[in-house]
Amino acid sequence: MNKKFIWLIAIIIILISAGIYFAYVIPQLSDEQLVRLLALADAVMERRTGALVSPISPPLMMLRHEWALESPELFQRERSLIAQLVERRKELYKQGETYVRSETRLVPVRVRVWQNTATIVVLEQSKLYYAVVAPGQPEYMAWEAKRSFVFVRPGAVWELIEHGLMEDKVLPPNEPGRN
Repeated sequence: MNKKFIWLIAIIIILISAGIYFAYVIPQLSDEQLVRLLALADAVMERRTGALVSPISPPLMMLRHEWALESPELFQRERSLIAQLVERRKELYKQGETYVRSETRLVPVRVRVWQNTATIVVLEQSKLYYAVVAPGQPEYMAWEAKRSFVFVRPGAVWELIEHGLMEDKVLPPNEPGRN
């Protein structure tokens, strides 16, 4: 046999072995873990969108579950952003625009796990329902936004440390800084 051919076969075997190794060594999220992490991410976005709805809100609390939690640093950033959304809600109220309820749904687009970090890219699908609907007008405002959520797992519990828009051409209503 030709030496080049033998080397080529050896390289192919090494690459296949490496591929099998990485397929088994690189950790992945189970379906249950993904559902739980998405539930935490969804709660963060529902809290934001909900800040545009009701003037009577429950006290803002850090999200904690036995399987995942919101990092204290993220909670402090979110608290500040929600305060901005509450101010926006008050301004909208003065202009006669109020909402009675909201809906938020996160649809997973891509999940990447590397070592103890999971990045979940989602398509946020949210709605704000108007308090007063004029004849022939829609009953809600709807939008979609691509977002990423980053979780780390320093121990037994996943921790949401950051999230943000993937594309910021047009800021959705639940994103502070929108005019």
